[in-house]
Amino acid sequence: MYIKIIRPSSLGHSDILQANISDLEKRGIKVLYEEKSPDPNNHSSYTVQDRLEELVEALTNPDYDYVMCARGGYGASDLLDFIPWDRLKNVPPKTLVGFSDICALHSALYSKLSWCGLHAPMPASKLWAANKKMLTRYLSFLTEGARSFSLPLNLKLSSASLKTSSSIEGKLFGGCLTVITALIGTPYFPNLKDHILFLEDIRENPGTVNRMINQWIQSGSLEGVKAVVLGNFVRYGSSQDYAQLVKKIEEKTRISCFSSRYFGHISLNYPLLIGASAVIKGSSLKWHKQKLGGKYV
Repeated sequence: MYIKIIRPSSLGHSDILQANISDLEKRGIKVLYEEKSPDPNNHSSYTVQDRLEELVEALTNPDYDYVMCARGGYGASDLLDFIPWDRLKNVPPKTLVGFSDICALHSALYSKLSWCGLHAPMPASKLWAANKKMLTRYLSFLTEGARSFSLPLNLKLSSASLKTSSSIEGKLFGGCLTVITALIGTPYFPNLKDHILFLEDIRENPGTVNRMINQWIQSGSLEGVKAVVLGNFVRYGSSQDYAQLVKKIEEKTRISCFSSRYFGHISLNYPLLIGASAVIKGSSLKWHKQKLGGKYV
């Protein structure tokens, strides 16, 4: 397997990244990563032009099995208006891997091209190797490839709803609440009819999260959504605050809302494939890889 690592957002920890690249290579995974000159404004890794060129080359190069972002942070949305969308329409779909700020790219690629993106751990973060069991399972998932995919993932959920005795089916979409909320009203935000929406965030308090949820409701962005699954909201408040959030979303939207501790800005960050067919039944959410461009992604 061949992974290209890029930095479309913040610079992150180069020492951590290099150590994790070495570990990937020891596991038999080929990795290509190139350092560039840092952006002098310090808010993102490289200049917009350098980040754009790196992203487009990675997405159009047929040699890479996955394009993996080094970390999140800030800056991915800088690139959206400059991506050559017409050119990308003519190349096979590529799976971009990452979460946090990378959700801007996931949302744009899904909205404009219907490409699936993997909301999953990134190697320039301290969270990458913090949970050894999770890392092993994650890398096994990546390396097994199209013919030996053995998941679906199984996220244990708790529901605030009394109406969900039957199964709920839909396509997966979601990611970091703050990042995706910023795309509402742009060409890079998808129509979510018949989708299961998953959301997580970090360092946002109940007041700001409530304001963002209001924006989703008032803009009509939740029209047709089948269910909402809330992951970890790190440093959000008390467990009571979190439980109240699940209940409040369901009451405001009349959409079944679930919670899960298995994804977000944490070491136990299960991969979730945007665009995958998913089903919520009982206390689990399961999703399956799908075939695009002659291969499974």
